[in-house]
Amino acid sequence: MSKIKSLLLLFGSLILLSGCEHMEVLNPKGPMASSLKWLIIYSIIFMLVIVAVVFILFAVFAYKYRYTNTTQSGKVHHSALLETIWFTVPFIILLALAIPT
Repeated sequence: MSKIKSLLLLFGSLILLSGCEHMEVLNPKGPMASSLKWLIIYSIIFMLVIVAVVFILFAVFAYKYRYTNTTQSGKVHHSALLETIWFTVPFIILLALAIPT
């Protein structure tokens, strides 16, 4: 994609998304909705933190195990620690989102 097309796509997206100023989710009208506003904000912040961590780890692993790096193999056949981590971390994330709700 040429540089001009990518810039047009970026600025076109920004212009279209700039019309989203009145988010009704964050503007509660009733007492029950006002009391649950913190839950929505908590969920959004929690999910943004998770997305940021995933993007950072993606960049780290992409750099560490890149095609031109011949010193790291990146092949793991069996690791009880890794399997425990990638089953436990999503469970903890689900608990952190489920308990407040």
